[in-house]
Amino acid sequence: DNGAPTKKSTIDEHGRNVVTQCFEVPFTILDVNECTVPETNTMAHRCHSPSHCVNTLGSYECLCPSESDTSVPNGVALSNFWAQLDQESRNAWELSFGSSSESSCPNSASTHGCCDEDGHSNEGSYCRSSFRCPVDPCTQTTKTTNNKAKTAAACASNAFCQRSSSPLSHPNYTCQCPPNLMGNGKPCPRGGTKKEPKVKYDGRTPTEETRRALDAGLICGCVEATVDACEGFPKCPGKHEMCTVTSSNTPHCTCQNGYVLADDPDYGCVDESPPLLHLRPDPTHGTDPQTGITHLSQGDKYEEYGVDVVDDNAEEYLRSLKIAYSRPLPQGCLLDLGEFHVNYTVATPWTSPNFVRAKRTVVIDNVNECAVKANVGVGANCPELVAMCDGEAGARCQDEIGTYTCQCPEGTEGDGFVPIPRFRLDGKGGYVGSMVPK
Repeated sequence: DNGAPTKKSTIDEHGRNVVTQCFEVPFTILDVNECTVPETNTMAHRCHSPSHCVNTLGSYECLCPSESDTSVPNGVALSNFWAQLDQESRNAWELSFGSSSESSCPNSASTHGCCDEDGHSNEGSYCRSSFRCPVDPCTQTTKTTNNKAKTAAACASNAFCQRSSSPLSHPNYTCQCPPNLMGNGKPCPRGGTKKEPKVKYDGRTPTEETRRALDAGLICGCVEATVDACEGFPKCPGKHEMCTVTSSNTPHCTCQNGYVLADDPDYGCVDESPPLLHLRPDPTHGTDPQTGITHLSQGDKYEEYGVDVVDDNAEEYLRSLKIAYSRPLPQGCLLDLGEFHVNYTVATPWTSPNFVRAKRTVVIDNVNECAVKANVGVGANCPELVAMCDGEAGARCQDEIGTYTCQCPEGTEGDGFVPIPRFRLDGKGGYVGSMVPK
């Protein structure tokens, strides 16, 4: 009694007296911390990384990691811990996956209240081992072949990882460069050509080419941009000026290629070599390229074919081209023998002389008026050149340089020309008169 040992005497099968004595020994089964015992221990937890194991009295629970102040207790988690957990507001990264095919206890922070309380029962063990939490690609590390730790996110060494708002995004993270660097934040492929970013002269704004490359993700890693001092620099004020970069990488306005700074600052950048003027040949009559002479005949009409300006800035010079004739030209056919000149001039005020000029000489040759027929060929376009000899009266046409004469037959007298009609008003709205001379 009162815990004292009791004795009992019996006779065994051999007739011997056997005395037995019993003692009452009290003991307590203590809780095992499934979260700390070795994995080989049959009592070890079955939580799947990255979830945390939380020890409970006689069992354990699995808990998704959180960025909040909630910390996993070292000992047994009591009811106040779970009450505090229920009050937390968690994002998608801090809850289990939302599909039962992906995780037990979908969209839950832990297995508490979801799985069987006994984590060592078949049901409780399976439920906890099936609990899955998202893996943060920016913090979860793995071992490389040379036993170095690296994150699951494939970011360049100088980039920082930013996970997506949802773990279900593909990819579920982005690589971002520090503010002073540019690129896609991803490691550059081995052997590939690296595209260098450039910024405008302000040192901050990407150039248009770099902006397009960044938008397309073509600049790998995180690289310090070089300054393209002329990109975005205000347009140079002078004509034919362009921006160049000095040895100190500062923008500077200089003359464009093919231009030099004139001695007179009023002219700014000027063409370093005056243009050449080439006469365009007359396609019908031709123009001698050496002498610039074009031969026409009486009765021809002069057509202006101009000049070709041989220079990179030909279009600009053509705008200042002036054409001058040595004498006024008729609108129609040319009647007079001789020659005239056409001067083509473009201004080059920075040179001496202050112009470039080409001259075309047009020589008007004689036409045989005696051979010109009325309303045929030259006679149709230029009736003034049709000989007016009185052929019906026997007059004969004689060609001369620049003109002709009409000779009367022997035994007659006169100038041999066709009589010219002379008329006068008759006061009745008509004319009277006769052919003279008679």
